[in-house]
Amino acid sequence: AHTDKDCKRYAKRLRREGRYLLTFLECDVDYRNNPNKRALRIFACMQKTLYGNRSEAGMENTETLATVYATCELRGVNPYHFFRDYLEGRVSEIPMPQTPAIAA
Repeated sequence: AHTDKDCKRYAKRLRREGRYLLTFLECDVDYRNNPNKRALRIFACMQKTLYGNRSEAGMENTETLATVYATCELRGVNPYHFFRDYLEGRVSEIPMPQTPAIAA
């Protein structure tokens, strides 16, 4: 038996949650969590820079901006250019990625 407190903690967690470790295989979900972490990174950075939000409305605004930013990133659109163009009235929605034409 291991006496190291970290080993004991991990063993306890594996006994408790071990059956869920491979659930992603059954649900057809990406095993890497990195895309999710990257999508939330801008939100965490905004909270740090803006020192959090002091109201519910401020939190909703931050969440909306973070969501638009993450959507731009996923679609390959420069978030700065999108926000600039949106505020200047040149675009009304985030463009979808352009798919290459299939050669016949």
